[in-house]
Amino acid sequence: MNSSNKASRSSFGWMVAALCLFGGSVGAAGAAPEDVVWIWSGAVTTRSAVVKAKLQPGAQAAKLRVNPTEEPESVLEFPASASSETDRSGVVTFHLAGLQPNTEYRYVVETENGSGPPGRIHTFADGPMSFRLGFASCGSTGSNHRIFDTLKDLKLHFFIHMGDLHYENISRNDPSAFRRAYDRVLTSPRQGGFYRSTPVAYVWDDHDFGPNDADSTSPSRPAALQTYQQSVPHYPLSPVDGEVQTIQQAFTIGRVRFLVIDPRAERVPEEEPDGPQKTMLGKDQLEWLRKELQAAGESYPLVVLVNGVPWITRNKPGNKHGWESYSHERTMIADMIEEFDLVDRLIMLSGDGHMVAIADGEISHEENEEVRRITKAMHVPHQLFKESKMKALKKMRG
Repeated sequence: MNSSNKASRSSFGWMVAALCLFGGSVGAAGAAPEDVVWIWSGAVTTRSAVVKAKLQPGAQAAKLRVNPTEEPESVLEFPASASSETDRSGVVTFHLAGLQPNTEYRYVVETENGSGPPGRIHTFADGPMSFRLGFASCGSTGSNHRIFDTLKDLKLHFFIHMGDLHYENISRNDPSAFRRAYDRVLTSPRQGGFYRSTPVAYVWDDHDFGPNDADSTSPSRPAALQTYQQSVPHYPLSPVDGEVQTIQQAFTIGRVRFLVIDPRAERVPEEEPDGPQKTMLGKDQLEWLRKELQAAGESYPLVVLVNGVPWITRNKPGNKHGWESYSHERTMIADMIEEFDLVDRLIMLSGDGHMVAIADGEISHEENEEVRRITKAMHVPHQLFKESKMKALKKMRG
């Protein structure tokens, strides 16, 4: 079967969602109390998490105080015996361990001059659990839209950001430019407040990796990789010969395995002819994905593949968006999904579409209970959902 048919055949039974929720006004950066510039968390498991914070110049050390929300007197301190030193960019990293499963915690970063604003994490259960997640992509740099307050109020277990955290389009190897971009996002009052209260799993797309349509040839690549590792709380990465080349990562919540792929750092230019040598993921990341899909197929009833760019796209001259011009590799991935018996238990989340859409493989608009449950859960009027879906289809079909 050719790549176009294999990639779009309805028998996959996938749900593909393409979101862009973060437009709107750009807010001025708000100063956090005392020495703390910004805070966010991620890499949550049943008993651990990572918190990253940036401190003002001159603040050389900090500690993290953590307590279960329902037990304010049960305080843990990280590091346990000494304050944590900042790196040269002013970022301090706290590796939380020994937490209790399925427990909500509050945390604050403290320096000698006082405490920063409080944050929140919720560990995963050690076994099956119900959970609530959010996912989206494409945010105006430093957006202070009220959607972030709405998301914060949902008290999500975690949030998947699928790329374009900012639109700085940095086209040079300049770590300071990336640090300024993170500062603008994380000091935005509403957006920063959301990320303090909700752990993230974040992977870049083009505008937050380099310039528009950036690929592995972008001069910004070394700085993007360096500052991501410094500034972003992330799950374990997969170095090659001791060096991080891509930022794909995997994690588990309950009985669901999440696989997050990096569509930019090893991507060859779109202009190259399609075929066995053309890759979006790179050889090592593709092999990582194969191993992860195989293991997930053997152990998990549901797999979520976070793919930041559109999967089903039409090959049009000059179109650099999505997988169509990398259809040979797309077919390889589709074959893996079929080989490991994941066709009926894999959900793909995609971004970069600047739209909201859900597809179950049948592309149907009938007034059925399944669609109504989806729209109710999303707090979206049914008619608006149908109109958005038609718009998405029109865009995908060119």
